[in-house]
Amino acid sequence: MVRRIPNLYVNKSKGKTYYRYKHPLKGTWHGMGTDKRKASQAARELNARFISDDPLVSRVVEEATTVKQHISWFMRVHLPTLTDRPKTIEMYQTQFTKLIRLCGTKPINSVSVKALSAFMEECSPNTARQFKQCSSKLWQTAIAKGIADDNPAAKTMVPKAVRERSRLSYEVFQWVKQAAEPWLANAMMLALITLQRRSDLCQLKHADLREGHLYITQQKTAKYASSRICIEVTDQLQQVVNTSREIVNVSPYLVCRIPTRKNSSKDHWSRVSPDLLTREFKKVLMRCPLLTEEERDNPPTVHEIRALGIKMYRDQGKDPQELAGHSNESMTDAYDSGHTNSRWNNVKADLDL
Repeated sequence: MVRRIPNLYVNKSKGKTYYRYKHPLKGTWHGMGTDKRKASQAARELNARFISDDPLVSRVVEEATTVKQHISWFMRVHLPTLTDRPKTIEMYQTQFTKLIRLCGTKPINSVSVKALSAFMEECSPNTARQFKQCSSKLWQTAIAKGIADDNPAAKTMVPKAVRERSRLSYEVFQWVKQAAEPWLANAMMLALITLQRRSDLCQLKHADLREGHLYITQQKTAKYASSRICIEVTDQLQQVVNTSREIVNVSPYLVCRIPTRKNSSKDHWSRVSPDLLTREFKKVLMRCPLLTEEERDNPPTVHEIRALGIKMYRDQGKDPQELAGHSNESMTDAYDSGHTNSRWNNVKADLDL
């Protein structure tokens, strides 16, 4: 009687005999062709590699988790415990798909910094930044589980992003505001005064106004303390609120409009989406005769109102960091930079001798 080789199985189909090998650790099936001698030899070698009575050998083999396997665990077990927004979760899914294509079958403890860096060099700066962020998080959890010794993603360098869109000048802002429909002009003023992102602007409701203050929790940075802002309603901000009521008296939102056709899928027909705000702003902006050729090629977006507001606050000697919801001053500096008319910094040469 011929002794059967462990994990090697025989299948017969249409008069032919096929051999398959079942991975003793993963449970996956692998075709071994029709040659019995070659299939048997391969199965013995694989068994010798994967099956051992020595617990030290077994532990090393079992810990050879691939990148794809750990991503599967991360998405199934770890990701649901995070407090990230849906867009951030979608970013993980997108970047992990790229990582699987790059090195999904490799043991997670064998991926090199060089391999990840070479891939990131082919990406745009923003994509490379997201790829590094997601990959670093993946290897952090791998280290915590004991299946990796190092975090190669954390050691990579993200290409520096070059800002392509032009800054928005106050003159162009004023022209667009004058040419825009009342709802868009009012939204622009709300953005300039409060320094909020378009997604937060479109979420603001009259119910967020309480006892002379406007309460905002910024969506993008909701997990940070700096995202919760309480803005005092000045006369200027109150005028924006009043104008909003004049545009659509029954709207719960501060940024609202009367559409040509009511959309029943929205929670309220007057609500303005961030994409609509962006499109309508650009539509009016591109008619502006003050734009230079360079600005027309890379026009400022509605987000640049935030940068303009930060610059104007600083020009008046006021610190816009907390209002913008930035956790550090360097981020505020990034928004402030790039404007054509630089300011003089007041300094003291007060060396004590």
